[in-house]
Formats: sequence, structure tokens, C-alpha cells
Amino acid sequence: MLRSIIQPVRSLGKSAPFISFARISTSSKGQKHIFLVYAPDCTDQGSFEKRLIVREQHLQEALPALEPQADVSMKLGGAVLTPESITGEGPRKMVGSMLLLEAESIEAVRKRIENDIYYTSGVWDRNKLLILPYVKALGTTDIS
Repeated sequence: MLRSIIQPVRSLGKSAPFISFARISTSSKGQKHIFLVYAPDCTDQGSFEKRLIVREQHLQEALPALEPQADVSMKLGGAVLTPESITGEGPRKMVGSMLLLEAESIEAVRKRIENDIYYTSGVWDRNKLLILPYVKALGTTDIS
């Protein structure tokens, strides 16, 4: 069954911004889509230390997702930092993760995330995990 949603698209022309609508497919057998994953860390005492303990395993297990033919492939992934991490007003501290994943369905992405050591060990806050379809409008994902 093919379902679609109507999603607003903002124009960036010289005139005042306006909203038009584009039809975006939410499911097509065999077609892959990009998903944005925001996985904030738990704020419990010891969560940051737990992240550091399992970090190497998390990174090693993520390596196969870098292959384009993977069922769920990673386009971009990394740590979310506190604002103080870049201002010099505090230590560099990771507080979550952000990923751009490519897969056929949101269910495939959810399964991949739920098998990650950060999820299973309680680093990521399961109640605040966000997985959404993503459509690039401008720019590139070629970020160093």
C-alpha cells in the first residue's frame, strides 16, 4: 500500500517566503529513504561514563552501516555536544547522537537503533528518541 503525506516546502526566492506543498511518499517497496535520528543521552548520574565505556563497541558495530549496500546505511553520524563544548566556557561533553540513515522503512531504522549498544546499555534516553523521515532541500551532507 502506498501512502503519502502532504508536506510544506518553503520557497527561498527574493520575494516574501511562501509555502507550497509537495507530495512525499512514505512507503515504497525497494525504495530507500533518509531518516534523521536524534538520540539524546539519559541524564542520570553515570550516563556519560557509561557512554565512554561502550563507545568503542558502538563505533565498531556501526562500521558495517557505512557500506552503501547495507539494509540501513549511515550517511552521517556523530555526537551532539553541549553549547559550552565549543565556546570554551566548559569541558567538551557529549550529550547525545545525531544520525542520517538510509533505509526502506522507519521500522528498519528503529530496529537498527534498538540493537545499538548505546540503546541496549541505557546510554540513549529511549523516551526521547526521535526518528523522522528527512528530505534534503539545500546544501550537502559532505561534512568533514
